[in-house]
Amino acid sequence: MKSRILLALGLALYLPAFVMAQDRAALDAMFLQANQLESRDPAGANRLYDQAAGQGHTPSMVMLGYRLIYGTGQPQDLSRAFSLFTAATKARDLDGQFLLGLCYLEGLGTAKNPTAARENLLEPADKGNQFAQYTLGIMLQSGEGGPKREAAARRWLDRAASGPDADLSARAADFRNKLDAKLFSSDNSTGQALKALFFIALIGMATSGGNSGGGDTGSIPSSGMGGGRSPSTPSAPPHRPTPYYPNNISKAVNGDLTSPKISWR
Repeated sequence: MKSRILLALGLALYLPAFVMAQDRAALDAMFLQANQLESRDPAGANRLYDQAAGQGHTPSMVMLGYRLIYGTGQPQDLSRAFSLFTAATKARDLDGQFLLGLCYLEGLGTAKNPTAARENLLEPADKGNQFAQYTLGIMLQSGEGGPKREAAARRWLDRAASGPDADLSARAADFRNKLDAKLFSSDNSTGQALKALFFIALIGMATSGGNSGGGDTGSIPSSGMGGGRSPSTPSAPPHRPTPYYPNNISKAVNGDLTSPKISWR
């Protein structure tokens, strides 16, 4: 009798995890099938993304929302796209949170809210999203959505300049260099203070052998999302679609350092 009870308990613990793994594999397969259909049957791809999204598959939520923004394979529906990105963000999907931040920034499916945009961009940027790093850097430099923080903007742009997208890296590096020229100009009090901190940091590195403790991740405080949440852990799709993010996410690097324009449409 005791062994039967233990067996029953073991099955009760094992079967849900097994079923969930099977479901995730099936949803990942559906996502891949939708991805392969995109060019020859856009509407069919959307139906599969929709089906998987309805079962909680966050990459499908994100991809379907992205396609709804542009009206690919079905009529444009900004409100539903915003809802999908919101649901993906609540499920701790960083790609969904990045696109939710852009919706708030551009007023897509919701009222414009630069403060919410900045808050939602912070965690994806901190977890390595190059596009979020770049956009957040520009917002901090211009003071959009919160206080103007040029030193923090410089850190985010520097991180974006090291990212995998070559075009965006070049844009980020160019904007960072222009910001450096402004920060370190002889008539800029902020630049003078930053110079002093820079040399203090160099002295500290020299005296400690170049080893620092935790280091500055470039993060900024946030009253909203992005403080202590763990990285997104949805089931990873077997193949990330291309393009997954808008390639022309920003037209900010145009020589105007005072009022950059951010656009992903």
